[in-house]
Amino acid sequence: MDFIYQFLERIGYTHPVHPPMTHIPIGLVVGALILRLAAVFSHGALLARAAFYCLALALVFVPTVLAGVTDWQHYFSGAWVFPIKMKFVLTGFLFILLAGGVILGWQGKAETKPFLAICLLSFFAVVGLGYYGGELCLAPQKLCPPAAQGYQEGAKIYAILCAACHPDGGAIFDASLPVRGTKHLQGFNDFSSFMRHPYRPDRKPPTMPAFPAERLPDQQMWELYQYSVNVFGPPKGIVGRDG
Repeated sequence: MDFIYQFLERIGYTHPVHPPMTHIPIGLVVGALILRLAAVFSHGALLARAAFYCLALALVFVPTVLAGVTDWQHYFSGAWVFPIKMKFVLTGFLFILLAGGVILGWQGKAETKPFLAICLLSFFAVVGLGYYGGELCLAPQKLCPPAAQGYQEGAKIYAILCAACHPDGGAIFDASLPVRGTKHLQGFNDFSSFMRHPYRPDRKPPTMPAFPAERLPDQQMWELYQYSVNVFGPPKGIVGRDG
């Protein structure tokens, strides 16, 4: 799916594609709850019916989920970080709720208490999805230590590609393999080779994904290396490309 992001970058769009699309199903779920609550106080069957239509539209807006999966693969390389796990759980829960609401509405039961409960639970589900989506976007920035002058570009790359799995230079999947102080920061060639073809010390399949040149060009690799050495590396930071 990288070709999609490469095309978007060529036309000037450099952001994830999932967040803008979330506003549609989230707005529909929020609208369904508001309409259903309004139906409670006004005894309006039409308002309850409108709430049913909102849930039905939210259910069929599958492109939001597909965009989330492609963003996850592109920006996180499929890493199962905790917010991702929670988003999958909440998404599955939301689909079950929406399907139940559509079935009830189709049966003419949009004015029942179960339908109201589904609207309310769906609302809390999208709130949770928004919270963990925010964690994915904002937490890496908080978990990426500030860089000295001249290393800001590397800090940005680290925040996007590395911080979710290596917060503050650690490692959430294997604490024994942190970025901080790793031997791979002794020289750029070793760092670049490892990033292109990661491996575990025991030679078992690596948890870390590879970053080929089309995903992380050499110049960006250099910026990331400079930042990593400056923030996490050994006392003698290597500044030459042939280090």
